[in-house]
Amino acid sequence: MTYAAGVRCCVLILAIACGGAPLDAQGNVGSTSFASVATVGTLDSRETVLLFSDIPITCADLAAGGTLHQPADVLYVLLWDVSGTDQSPATFTNAYGIGSNGPSVSKATFMRWTDSCTVGDQTEATTGTVQITSITVGRMAGNFTFGFPNGLLYGHFDVEMCPPLAETGTPLCF
Repeated sequence: MTYAAGVRCCVLILAIACGGAPLDAQGNVGSTSFASVATVGTLDSRETVLLFSDIPITCADLAAGGTLHQPADVLYVLLWDVSGTDQSPATFTNAYGIGSNGPSVSKATFMRWTDSCTVGDQTEATTGTVQITSITVGRMAGNFTFGFPNGLLYGHFDVEMCPPLAETGTPLCF
């Protein structure tokens, strides 16, 4: 599935995670001050994805394809393990670094969505790390700091896994 401007994620069957407390992510990217109110995570056969949003989002929103007609700022965090040429979702407590070649890799993108479901702005992190502190059956927790060319976002997460959703082929709207 492609979210926008080349941010790829969740290509087969998804297991969705919902949870988190207010201000799981906070900071500034450019002139945008960001404070998340919801954290949602997804998992497919190749990667783990965390979404930190400044509007309420739920597993039901993901199942419906997003939140059309509601602008949102979202931090997308992708995590994966690399072993040789194989890529898999984050599976162990470790530091996942931006720009790492492995075995633990991360990518972070901050996106501003318009109310017409288009991307108004997109900025990729150039530095940073996600530290997974706990992975158990159906739950993942950790913290992160990401440096952007024009800002810094940092925070924590503790998400519980939800039931899998079938791939629809339709891009999400947030």
